[in-house]
Amino acid sequence: MALFEIATLGAFAKLLLAARKLAEDPDPLYRLKALADLAENGGKLREALGERNLGPLAARIEAVCESANAAYGREPQVEDARNVFRIVAPVALSQCSALAENGLERPAILEGMVETICASDHVRVFRETELPETYFRAVMDAALKAMLADAAFVDGLSPQLWRESLRRQGVEIEMLERLETTVEQGFARQDGKLDALLGHLAATDAAQRLAEAGVTEKALIELAGRIAEDVEGLGQAWSELQNAIDIAIRVQDEGRHRSNLGDFVTEVLRRVAELSAQDEFDSAAAEIDAALGDKDATHKARTTRLLDAGLEQDRLRRNTEAAARRVVRMAEAEADGPLEFEALRAIRREWKDRGRDMGLLFDQEVSIELARIEKERAQGADELGTALNDLGVSLQELGDREPGAARLEEAVVAHRAALEELTRERVPLYWATTQMNLGSALATLGTRESGTARLEEAVVAYRAARRELCGNLGDGVI
Repeated sequence: MALFEIATLGAFAKLLLAARKLAEDPDPLYRLKALADLAENGGKLREALGERNLGPLAARIEAVCESANAAYGREPQVEDARNVFRIVAPVALSQCSALAENGLERPAILEGMVETICASDHVRVFRETELPETYFRAVMDAALKAMLADAAFVDGLSPQLWRESLRRQGVEIEMLERLETTVEQGFARQDGKLDALLGHLAATDAAQRLAEAGVTEKALIELAGRIAEDVEGLGQAWSELQNAIDIAIRVQDEGRHRSNLGDFVTEVLRRVAELSAQDEFDSAAAEIDAALGDKDATHKARTTRLLDAGLEQDRLRRNTEAAARRVVRMAEAEADGPLEFEALRAIRREWKDRGRDMGLLFDQEVSIELARIEKERAQGADELGTALNDLGVSLQELGDREPGAARLEEAVVAHRAALEELTRERVPLYWATTQMNLGSALATLGTRESGTARLEEAVVAYRAARRELCGNLGDGVI
């Protein structure tokens, strides 16, 4: 018999968030009773959410759950599945420490909740048919996805929560303690981001993988520190750190194996791996740059291989300008000469799109630097205007993802500069396209400001673009 049932998806969303505060208690029965108390006492529940301003997030979770719920229709067997959900959801939420124990990995958290239900007295109704479990997974997955996408909520999962969850599992936390000590001695915290990132790291096998590859704790903390300083939000920082960890391990693997390009490349990669393992990423990049000046590196395949190794170090040290110039140099080595303007644009688009699609800020920042190189190399008004518009697009796409207005302000400046080159009289369609891009940047800025000035400017830009496009393509186009 359940201690309580969850009456609505709105109540479920609020309890899911409130459950986080109970995760440090090791007694599942106590957690379930505490949840029941919150479910029955609306004032307490509002207070629990109000402490960290979680009301808006609860509303978003409720909305996605309602959407998942609506997809199942109103057949009698679906209503039965919904009734089962109201019964088993409290049991799943009582296992709220699963957030930390599973490293914020949504599939693992969901599986842990299903296992908890199956270990309870409700397993028979839960698995009497396939539908109750399928429905539970759909709604809970939607809720977890919305919850874990909220950077403020994820940042609230403190290192203490990670520590308690790890202790409960009997996991050795000596590594976490050493990391925290080193941080206190050598690194300034960025509003707790580095602490949270290291806590998240300690809840996974990433630190062990790095140690097995030969990467020192000092290098690991340097990687995390650079990312914490450069990236807003734990979720995004964790994605960037995971990518950096994979690169760091690959660098060590490359340093241990003989290259098929000969002893010269083999020795360079070995030295680079040694430096990188000790957090000497700048020195490792300098080692590669020096090797590229050696006569033994003049062979195209060797040049390309060393440039690729240098790009790995640029990623680890998060030097986007150096990465962009290295990317161009690699492309020119492959092409046996300077790049055409359109070829350079294609490379910029590739980095921009990959950064957007894979959620990597570093790649999007490299696309901005590539656009600056476009601008440097542009010949004539058309190429310069195109390069400035490309710069504005890359800045805007990154600005859309970042808090604040700095990137978007830069995008507006770039688009306006582009309009001075791509004039309406000379290239009307390009002018209209750039006006549309300007309007988009201004509109986004307008949503982040209290006044309406930016929104009014956006309307002017959109209308100018529309008039030109309608005049060239017919009034029915827009």
